[in-house]
Parts: sequence; C-alpha cells; structure tokens
Amino acid sequence: MFMPSKFPVTVQMFPIPALGKVDQAITVANDKVRVKFQGSLWGAEIWQPSSRASASRSLLPSEQVWVIGRVGLTLLVQPYGSVPPS
Repeated sequence: MFMPSKFPVTVQMFPIPALGKVDQAITVANDKVRVKFQGSLWGAEIWQPSSRASASRSLLPSEQVWVIGRVGLTLLVQPYGSVPPS
C-alpha cells in the first residue's frame, strides 16, 4: 500500500534550463512522460509556473523539452517551443 511521504516536497528549479528529449508518454491523462536527459531516462511532468498542475497539451516521443527543475526524482519540463525561463 502506498503511503504519502512524511517529508515536505521540495521543488528545485535549475538556474539554467537544459534540453531534454521525450522518450515516451507514460500517462497521457496527466502528462506524465519519460525524458532522456544527460544520458539517463527520467520520469517527468510538464511544469506550470502558477501551480504544479499539468499543462493542456501532451508531449510526443522525440519532442525536445526544456528541463527546468525537479521534485525528488521527477524532472519538471516545458515544451521546447515555449520561452525558457530566465
């Protein structure tokens, strides 16, 4: 049985966005994807600056994304066509 963590969730934003590439969509309903980043595969989700809610569009395999941060072992990404955060 899954137990929620007793530890606070820490969002770490990277000072400089980096490029990653979508490997596959894991759950289309909530935009969970697997991203190849720095030679490894990571779970990722689309980041919305105002909240941790998923974006309104899906990411497709082989699409490039900006990797802008992480929560635990989950990368936070934005579509490549979006302006990278400063």
